[in-house]
Amino acid sequence: MKIAHTLAAAVVALALLSTSAAAAIPATLAVQGSLQSSGGAAADGAYVLNIAVYKDETGGKALWSEGPLLATVKGGVFSLVLGEKAALTGEIVAQMGGTAWLGVKVEPDPELPRVPLRTVLSALRAGTAEALECSGCVTAAMLDSKVLAPYAKTADLAKVATSGAYGDLGDKPDLSGFAKIAALAKVANSGSYADLQGLPDLLDYVKAASLAKVAGSGEYGDLKNAPDFNVYAKLAALADVAKTGAYGDLTGKPVLAQLGSACGTGLVVRGLKADGSLDCLAVQLKLQPDDLAVVSNGLLTNVFNDGYVNGGTVPILDQNPDGVTDEISVPDVGIAQGVVVHLDVTNSDISSLEIKLLDPNGVSYTLHGKTGKKGDALKAAYPPTVLANGDLTPWVGKNPQGKWKLIVIDSGVLTNKVDGQVNSWSVGVKTLSTKKVAAMGGLQLFNADKPPVACTKFNAGTMYYGSNDNVIYVCNGTQFFPISLTVWGSQSNPAVTCKDLQTKLPNSASGLFYIDPDGLGGIDAFQVVCDMSTQGGGWTRVEETTDFAYKIYTEGVGEQPYKYTLTDAQIDAIKAKSSEGRQAWQCHTVGAGSAYDLRFWPKNVVDTYAACWATNNTDEKQATGVETTIGNLPQRSWFSEDCGDASESCQHNVDHAWFR
Repeated sequence: MKIAHTLAAAVVALALLSTSAAAAIPATLAVQGSLQSSGGAAADGAYVLNIAVYKDETGGKALWSEGPLLATVKGGVFSLVLGEKAALTGEIVAQMGGTAWLGVKVEPDPELPRVPLRTVLSALRAGTAEALECSGCVTAAMLDSKVLAPYAKTADLAKVATSGAYGDLGDKPDLSGFAKIAALAKVANSGSYADLQGLPDLLDYVKAASLAKVAGSGEYGDLKNAPDFNVYAKLAALADVAKTGAYGDLTGKPVLAQLGSACGTGLVVRGLKADGSLDCLAVQLKLQPDDLAVVSNGLLTNVFNDGYVNGGTVPILDQNPDGVTDEISVPDVGIAQGVVVHLDVTNSDISSLEIKLLDPNGVSYTLHGKTGKKGDALKAAYPPTVLANGDLTPWVGKNPQGKWKLIVIDSGVLTNKVDGQVNSWSVGVKTLSTKKVAAMGGLQLFNADKPPVACTKFNAGTMYYGSNDNVIYVCNGTQFFPISLTVWGSQSNPAVTCKDLQTKLPNSASGLFYIDPDGLGGIDAFQVVCDMSTQGGGWTRVEETTDFAYKIYTEGVGEQPYKYTLTDAQIDAIKAKSSEGRQAWQCHTVGAGSAYDLRFWPKNVVDTYAACWATNNTDEKQATGVETTIGNLPQRSWFSEDCGDASESCQHNVDHAWFR
């Protein structure tokens, strides 16, 4: 007997589909085939069949089977509907993959060769549905209950999630610590002595003038050392919750989670669940100590690699059982994220050395033990070099502050003298610092033309960048101290005046410096002498170069001009930036008579120095003084009215002019 069969239709519906959808898509498999014998079509009649579906053409276990089934054959043809007895589920169809094979067994013959299942038009449409993207086309009723298991349903929620009522809250705050009116003694409400329980009995007091006032009055108010009612709660001082015991009267109460409206205190909304409730997430706000790089986008760090080196070479004594010891003090730098000991040792035979390390807690480690390895030098870092005994990793998370000691013992015998030395050793600490912060990129100071805050002891250390003069200013607790990025008073970086230079560099000594009083766009910077010591310093010196002789000058108006090393424009620029000035003068005359008039000219101003007038031909006068009126400085010239006779002589000189 042989059989030929074809797949008419194969559609499988998931159990989660809605009724209407399930009705539209067949849930069974219609199969039609033919039975033939060696002589042609099989005889009409009833035959017993067993049907199975396989993943592969040969071999393997059936994914699904159904039978025995009674098939009626007429003209060699039969029809069956599969899936009515053994359900064809979506899981079975999923296991079939791209191609499935149908096997038919006509009892009592063996199973016939398997035939591939073919796709029908309705199945092609179902394949399109698999890739369908939609919104709102699948309702909760269409989904398997397992799909919604991770989501909270109204029925699964605590009652408080839907009501938001304190009374429905589980593990609600304990209000028993609050006093309620009903639980208070009467005196707590009234504050009246008469309502006090266990009040003192005043009958034992004798009421007499010599006794305490209470003995005469019997009044609690007259009693000394009366009980202190401050320890009793009074109604007016109680919070509302203490009177009512109601959650609604509690201050600072937490926000309760409520379905669809609020997540509650300490939670944030992450999304919506399938049933419309809020998907809430607890927020972790606490930063770890090394999260500075995270919050600064990698621009700041408080993790450092610090190294602490010993003071110099240490000789190693030959055949010395006690060894030699050296010490390094590690300061308080913060919390260690790793400790590394670097070692550089030379010796006639390193195999005879034992090198130990003692940490600040007295714990001993063996860095290098006596080995058979020969050599005259040892350079290593522990770790990554494995210690002969001990482990430094327990220092992670601890403060390595304290004294670290290195002990080197040479048990070998060579000269019984010095047989090598510790060239250097160090303790390296990768530190989560509590003392400093580093900028991984550029650190830009606040740019301002004046101090952004007042400099006081409370903000000492405040810095800003001065946009007017390109100087970094640091508050030292009393004033902002300038830190120049170039040499102040140089031709490329001139000061405004000597006073300005003194402000920026308070420790400057007197000398030659460049200044530029009128700034960019005016006259070029020029060199002057700055006096940083006289009368507080900060003086810009304008040098005068002439020295007039004591002699007979031209009769009448004989002007003698003073000469300065600076131009009028430079001098005027200095004066414009100065608030005070001074210039000394001296005069000397003889025989000029009462008509003699010796004067100096500061530009257009004429001053008379009467102290130098001589009253007859034998008189000789001398005088000195200091001009401080800044508008009269510097003195430009001098002249005499009567100093041209043989018996007459005169002189007038000035010192340098000073401005600040």
